[in-house]
Amino acid sequence: MNIHLKQLGLLLAAGNLYFCGIAGAADVIYAQGFANNTGAGTTLVHYGWALYVDTGASDFSASANRIVTNMNGPGITNVNAAAPFGNCISTGFYNGNSDKVALAYVPFPSGHYKDITVKADIRNSSNDAEMRFAFEIGGNWYVSNDIFKWNHASTFTTVTITLTPATELASLNFTPGPGGSLVVDSGTAISFSSISGEVTKTGFFHNPKATTQMRVDNFIIEATQSVSPGIKLYLMLSN
Repeated sequence: MNIHLKQLGLLLAAGNLYFCGIAGAADVIYAQGFANNTGAGTTLVHYGWALYVDTGASDFSASANRIVTNMNGPGITNVNAAAPFGNCISTGFYNGNSDKVALAYVPFPSGHYKDITVKADIRNSSNDAEMRFAFEIGGNWYVSNDIFKWNHASTFTTVTITLTPATELASLNFTPGPGGSLVVDSGTAISFSSISGEVTKTGFFHNPKATTQMRVDNFIIEATQSVSPGIKLYLMLSN
């Protein structure tokens, strides 16, 4: 019975996403609005995120002020995410102002999940800049085979990936530096169904292609909690 109550509590807690008063999806398990109303840029480490930059994968988590104070909509209420400056704040988003590739990520919420959808708002300053969703699964890193681009002077657009058996990913060779590696494998696409293990981290990978700004905001994960194999066995034996 305790198992059922804990699972119910997690599911209820996951439903508390509000876009500043407007109820969101009931299956949101994580939401990060990157709010920043301090008047100065700040680092991703304040939000519980890591940031690695360039093909040598240098750690910029605590040294690059990538969360700017510019405005993007009404903001959101964070779910299972650090909110160092509060919720429902209209200013703040990730601004990858660099000519180098970068990987930004956060630990995936603990538990066993299925029907995973990840979405984010993006806005680039170049038609060439590319964004992919990133996942650590079973100890290995992958990025979405789909590449997202959106060049606009002021308006963000929402991009989404859902991890179905047919979803295609590409291997990401990521070894934290200095002297590490951060390179997307250009080989054959990998279907999600062929990858074993749990999703343990997620985020985004961007390739600016040239000196440009890659902006990301409102990073949201939706998923359904599933019963782990061990709990399934326990429930079968207890019946």
